[in-house]
Amino acid sequence: MKYLALSFMLLLGAVGVKAQEVAYLNSQLQEVKKREAQFVRELTEFAPEKFSARVVDLKGKVKFEGIYTVIEGKMYEHGEFVFYHPNGKIESRGFYEYGVKTGTWERYDATGAKKADKYYNPESAALIRSAMKKQ
Repeated sequence: MKYLALSFMLLLGAVGVKAQEVAYLNSQLQEVKKREAQFVRELTEFAPEKFSARVVDLKGKVKFEGIYTVIEGKMYEHGEFVFYHPNGKIESRGFYEYGVKTGTWERYDATGAKKADKYYNPESAALIRSAMKKQ
């Protein structure tokens, strides 16, 4: 049995699966101590400086999933994100570029019915990022 477990661990290492990093978050998704948490974020590195993220509430229901990247030591949302209603149905889906929503975001109500898409102008995102760099 221990050889089976060791073989499994070696196989995971061979295909590039990295260890998960866990952080505890409050309702504003800021890192807090475990006893103050309302959510748990699991980050898994899948490429240098790139992480898949999954945020769940304390009962294990998924709040959102997405991709983060690290630039100059700071972590940004960068890639596709999917947010969920408390009932597990998709609430919205779209892309972030360096921490700013961009492009067309699909939105759904709690029953799964399609709502109007929301568009985030990429030029506005560039202005926001530029202002963030000056701070």
